[in-house]
Amino acid sequence: LTLKHSRAHVWRALLEATALGTRACVDALINAAGGGGDLRVAGGATRSKLWLQMHADACGRAVVVGESAEAPLLGCAVLASALAGVHGSVAAATDAMVRPAFTVEPGPDAAALDEVYRRVYRHGAKTLAPLSHRTAARPRPAAPQKSTAGLVAAPRPS
Repeated sequence: LTLKHSRAHVWRALLEATALGTRACVDALINAAGGGGDLRVAGGATRSKLWLQMHADACGRAVVVGESAEAPLLGCAVLASALAGVHGSVAAATDAMVRPAFTVEPGPDAAALDEVYRRVYRHGAKTLAPLSHRTAARPRPAAPQKSTAGLVAAPRPS
């Protein structure tokens, strides 16, 4: 980091570090449970094409955005339909009810980010882990109490 770097550079680095953190989580899940394939995403994060592309590049996987903006509600419907016997299994219900809207494929930056992940991110995470654990174990000060002095309650609708 130098004086040539702007707020935009720092912001971009924060976003890329978060995407590399997602990669670390995905790798850990795959190592523990097997599998792989694409990443399925829903919710507010799907509104940013840059965010989706960063995750596709960092993870080296396609990012599939679901058609439904209400993923928690859809998930409940999938589970309920499987439980009620409408579909034979959760997998069958998912296949029938969850539809992709579009897919973001890893771009040309993916190979460069993979190298950063392997050489820098994993090393930094291992090196900083003891410090992170010590910091997390420290007692936190109590949150300040909010004062309600001078506030007027809004009338409730009839």
